[in-house]
Amino acid sequence: MLDFRSIYFRLWMTFLAFAVVLMIVLWLLEIVMLQPFYKASKTSQIYNAGQTIAQAYSSPDRLDVDELIDTMTTLSYDNDMYFYMASLDNSMVIAPNPIRRYSEDMLEGFEIVKAKLAENASDTVTFTIASPNDQDETMVYGALVESSHRSPAILCVYAPLSPVDANVDILKDQLMTVTFISLILAFALSLYLAKRISSP
Repeated sequence: MLDFRSIYFRLWMTFLAFAVVLMIVLWLLEIVMLQPFYKASKTSQIYNAGQTIAQAYSSPDRLDVDELIDTMTTLSYDNDMYFYMASLDNSMVIAPNPIRRYSEDMLEGFEIVKAKLAENASDTVTFTIASPNDQDETMVYGALVESSHRSPAILCVYAPLSPVDANVDILKDQLMTVTFISLILAFALSLYLAKRISSP
């Protein structure tokens, strides 16, 4: 008969409880916190890309537009982002393939950025707009880019947000299998360790 007060039983319960807690934490991180983590990661990604473009525009004495567009194109393909930049004096618009890749929604987002920057003390704004398919959202990062060499410009970075719900369903199925196998292994391992440690 199992002695519930024995060291063996207490060690077994301790190891088993530890495994259960780990599974709960894993579920929380992968399912509950997936959306906030994804948005935080996307925000950081879009900010870094925006800073790269802003630096490339503001720093050089002579602006190489082709090189700047190449940088935009590379970042666009690497990070699934779209860029649109226009100087405040309307002397230039910089965007890779603007006619093909920019919808009316994105150009409307550019006007929203201009309005928000005008009313904000900050030089940057971040918000979301509806994607062209009206099903997903697009994160928009806007920045006022100032330079001592040329007219200030407004930079817009658009990053489509992938639907997380579909990924959550896949993760749930995978986690159910992982949890079931892990708990069986944890049950057996905790019995073995408790017996080994409690043995004289």
